[in-house]
Amino acid sequence: MLAELLKMDIEAYQAVKINQEDYDITVVRSVSEVIRIQVKTTELQNSSTNNAISNVDKNYDILVIVIVEPSNVRMFVLTKDEVLRVKTSGNQIYTTEKPSGTVGIRQNLIQYENQWQKI
Repeated sequence: MLAELLKMDIEAYQAVKINQEDYDITVVRSVSEVIRIQVKTTELQNSSTNNAISNVDKNYDILVIVIVEPSNVRMFVLTKDEVLRVKTSGNQIYTTEKPSGTVGIRQNLIQYENQWQKI
């Protein structure tokens, strides 16, 4: 994830876990603007039918959900407001579903795929 941001010429650093435990990456957009990014990763093909991302109520600005498929990696970029709209009452986001026997990414996440302009 950090490498992806650096490839896009975005100034990004790994967060220091001692005092920045709610997020993983710090992006510096300008002298006065910093964006805090939380990254969560899950596998598409595992035994879970929901692949829940938990603890989405932490203190960050952007959540990037990385879903690893057998031959692909997909990334979904959500602002904190968008996270609050798609999360469940239990502070989780379900990332996958199995409606017809085949595991796939939930339709409510598709619109956030590769929305890097938010950063």
